[in-house]
Amino acid sequence: MIYGLISTLLAAPNSQEIQAALESFNRSSYYTLPTLSNAQLQDLLAGNTLSIIDQQGGTTEPRRAVGIRLSDQPKDKLWIACQDAHFSQQSSTKELRINFTEPDSATWYGFLDLPWPFSDRHWYVRVWNNHQLAIQTNNLAWEHPWELIEGGAETVQPYIAEGKLSGITVKMMDAAVYTPVNKGAWAMMTVEDSTLIIYHATTQVGGNIPEE
Repeated sequence: MIYGLISTLLAAPNSQEIQAALESFNRSSYYTLPTLSNAQLQDLLAGNTLSIIDQQGGTTEPRRAVGIRLSDQPKDKLWIACQDAHFSQQSSTKELRINFTEPDSATWYGFLDLPWPFSDRHWYVRVWNNHQLAIQTNNLAWEHPWELIEGGAETVQPYIAEGKLSGITVKMMDAAVYTPVNKGAWAMMTVEDSTLIIYHATTQVGGNIPEE
């Protein structure tokens, strides 16, 4: 029992190992992650979820929201869960996969139903898995980025007209605001016997709406 406890403790990552994993990730990732302070690393090791507003572009560029958490669950199970095509983030958001390209690239349309007096928002994004990152890190780090397809509403409109996305009409689509900025990624890294889970998004909703 004591041996098992010692083994578990030895397998837990420390702050240097987490920082090294993040640095290795940034060398081959599509989107780089922020460097964590010692206080943030200790907060992460204490089992808390880090929430960071990353303003790389200064005050004139859209800000990025980053969430990081350390989990004792294996990376492969967590990865499958976050890419489940049946998963719904919230009841007000509806999504439709438009195209799929082997082995794992796709385009998705999203529609966010906002309460009056705000206009609804919608977007069309390309998502894929970063195989180069997996190769360069010997399969220790995975990344699933997405980026906005400009003018994507025109591509999606015929699918909405055919009723492919339940509850969404062409009229609703025409009245919605197409988000001018929408990009981010899911990322996961194996650090010792733990998994570092990262979700980050840079968005600009467009129009007159409170930042919150």
